[in-house]
Amino acid sequence: MAATFELDQAVFEQPQGNVRGFLLAMVTYSNGKSKRLAHSYLLTDSVPDISMDLPKSIAPADVAVVAEALLAFQARLAELNTP
Repeated sequence: MAATFELDQAVFEQPQGNVRGFLLAMVTYSNGKSKRLAHSYLLTDSVPDISMDLPKSIAPADVAVVAEALLAFQARLAELNTP
């Protein structure tokens, strides 16, 4: 099984406090396990609050997918954070 990733996002019509949405990157590794790779709250009053859960160990074949997922996460975050 090849590793894959997906991005999930939500932007709220009405902010919940100072949170106007979120962005999430999930990776399904070649061993079949799915794990969160990155998460960001989109804030109304400051830069996005980003947390990352990088794997401690990883199959060599999965490294490119993790890198691709992080680049896609960064690009989507830039789109969502542009006024």
